[in-house]
Amino acid sequence: MNVLHWHFIDATSFPYVSKAYPQLAAKGAYSPAHQYTADHIRNLVQYAKERGVRVIPELEAPGHSTSWAYGIPEIVSCVNKVPYSGYTVQPPSGQLNIANKKTEEVVNIIIDELSELFPDSWFHASGSYKNRTLKYNVPHF
Repeated sequence: MNVLHWHFIDATSFPYVSKAYPQLAAKGAYSPAHQYTADHIRNLVQYAKERGVRVIPELEAPGHSTSWAYGIPEIVSCVNKVPYSGYTVQPPSGQLNIANKKTEEVVNIIIDELSELFPDSWFHASGSYKNRTLKYNVPHF
């Protein structure tokens, strides 16, 4: 193996401690012990590099984004809605609201921060799915 595809931001946890939005990890990570600072990430990337391993981060979005809502609620729609099948493909429900300009601002800043920490030319921005029935349940989608 020479590539680590690090799927580290998902629906259930937002462990990255952002400079611009530290509340995402403060409220969205499992606990303070389950957070990654910029130094943690730099150290991991360097450790991997010394062993010939590339680290490619994955930022799961726009689906699987419930954890973002705990820090910045206005950028996520359908948080923990039930039955989840009307809002997402798997629980918990929560989709980045791509119709909200604030969402674009936050996502761009997070990507910029992560791009500085991961020197690889690849970055997995996911593009995860949204539930097809979402448009019937949430008008702005």
